[in-house]
Amino acid sequence: MKKNNEPGYTLKSVEKSAPPRGFQEGEWHSYTLVRGKSEITGVRSDTLKAVTKHARELAETINNRNGWTTV
Repeated sequence: MKKNNEPGYTLKSVEKSAPPRGFQEGEWHSYTLVRGKSEITGVRSDTLKAVTKHARELAETINNRNGWTTV
């Protein structure tokens, strides 16, 4: 896919969070990806380091699919 040079999603934050309703206790973190006024928020059970890595990789995957650049 040809790059269109539009800025893509970047990682805004990763924070410790409560587990989603119906899920077991554990080490949960929420993350937020941003692109302009658009936000994607997710929740994952893992270490802070692992969730941060996952969120960055997710942003990269979305950006690559759409031909957006990363900052």
